[in-house]
Amino acid sequence: MRPTPRLVVASILVSCAVSLVGAQDKTEKPAEKKEERPPSPKLPFNPYALAKTGDWTVFLATSVGKVGEEKKEQTLVGIFRVTKVTDDQVTLSTELKASEGPERKPKDETYSRKEGLTLADYFTLTAKDELSDVKIEDDEKTVGGKKLACTKVTFTTKRTVPLKTTETLVMTHKNVVWLSKDVGCTGLVSTTIETTSTGGGSGPTENKVQLEIVGYGNGDKATWGKKPEEVELPKAKKDEPK
Repeated sequence: MRPTPRLVVASILVSCAVSLVGAQDKTEKPAEKKEERPPSPKLPFNPYALAKTGDWTVFLATSVGKVGEEKKEQTLVGIFRVTKVTDDQVTLSTELKASEGPERKPKDETYSRKEGLTLADYFTLTAKDELSDVKIEDDEKTVGGKKLACTKVTFTTKRTVPLKTTETLVMTHKNVVWLSKDVGCTGLVSTTIETTSTGGGSGPTENKVQLEIVGYGNGDKATWGKKPEEVELPKAKKDEPK
């Protein structure tokens, strides 16, 4: 079991963005192990503690990356489904449908429902991430004409990645996230991640991820918005260098 949850869709979109602009870590990866979290405040609630078996949420997300004059937009549909709930754990099935690239099979992961969840826990930050500009406040977010009472989380992370064959990669992420007790599964309503990077053999790059919920419910019924099968996936857009 992973001790803490993460934003699967946003994480994958950021990874796609890094790949898009060519800034990839070519060093050998050590064996996976539990990583320490940087100090961070607790969230007002653990969204996973509210999950019920059969809950689902569906998101539409876009990632726009730019290096030099080249620009490319990637669109994804992300679907979370709660397949199992116990006193301490929730198991989610995550399905991603992309406008471009290889098809990703649904993936199951188990997350903690315990109290005392920190910002670093929820976003799976590690000791390699320099955390700054943290702000947690009550807010409202309107999505698709629906107004939701939310917790707004704003923070910046910076990660430095030494590479063997090119100059050190430095990535900075500016994150704004809205979480709501009214939304099942992950509690996620919307997020914006603005990423800038230098080094990595590709020069300065920029990327912006925007993710927003378009429907949630339980079983075969939608509490609000669209069901997963009703969400259309636009084609990828690419602007060639002039």
